[in-house]
Amino acid sequence: MKKQKNNKILVNFAGTSRISAAVLTMFLFLNNCVKNDDSNFLNDPANHPVETFGILMALSMGYIDFTTERNINATEAKVFSIISDYERYPFYFPDLHDITTIISQTKTGKGVIWRNNGSFNGQSFVSTWEVIEFIQDKKVVMKDTEGEGTVALTISPVAPGVVKYNYQAHILMFLPMKNEFLTILEKEANSVKYYSELP
Repeated sequence: MKKQKNNKILVNFAGTSRISAAVLTMFLFLNNCVKNDDSNFLNDPANHPVETFGILMALSMGYIDFTTERNINATEAKVFSIISDYERYPFYFPDLHDITTIISQTKTGKGVIWRNNGSFNGQSFVSTWEVIEFIQDKKVVMKDTEGEGTVALTISPVAPGVVKYNYQAHILMFLPMKNEFLTILEKEANSVKYYSELP
């Protein structure tokens, strides 16, 4: 996870929770400062770019809560077939999903685990999601396996041929990018409506 080079700690973020990596970088570096009596960091952070980045990331991470709804002219089954087709998310929701793969033996229903190789604002990331609640044609709830968020997708009838789609998310993210991220989530809700209403 770490290696020493010239009294600096380099952290490999690949495959590590983004917030965990940032916090761990901060902890390891400050611990290293104490051990080496390195009191120059605060006066000269430019000479510690990796550590500075980790500390800034840790301080800039936080949870956001998001809710949006759409009335969709489609059946519950049609909408549900889209939101529960995780391996087609790169087609329906390309902004955050590049490649999605179901990695569990369970392929449908509660207990499905799928991995997302995605990107946001030019940065690649990997996340793994587990379906923790599944009600056919009604509801899917997923949690990030590293504790970085939950997503609840709910469908309810409004009138004959019309349903209400509710998208709720509680997600850990880099707060300076909050507005851009929320715009993408709204776009995803629009995509559900668009593809559900196609003939």
